[in-house]
Amino acid sequence: MSDCKRVVDGIVDLLRRQSFDELQGMPACKEEPTLPKFSIAVWKDMVSEQEVRIVVQGYTPFFLGLGRMYANGFRIKKAGEILPLTNDDLIDFS
Repeated sequence: MSDCKRVVDGIVDLLRRQSFDELQGMPACKEEPTLPKFSIAVWKDMVSEQEVRIVVQGYTPFFLGLGRMYANGFRIKKAGEILPLTNDDLIDFS
């Protein structure tokens, strides 16, 4: 498993422990400090007033602007139900 994937999945696990209200209060996009080998961005999208989508995206640069993206995340409903993201949810982030 790559370091980027490990960090992205770890952040997703931490965010899953937060409440709907805490996640709802997050900024729409937050870039984490760039690490030497990759960068991380956390995206929040209000699907509706009752549902938030969280996506954590990692980018590992290679050569001449080319690189690899990895994304993971979840949806959370106001009642606390957590749902996995589909490939369609992640397509724009990976």
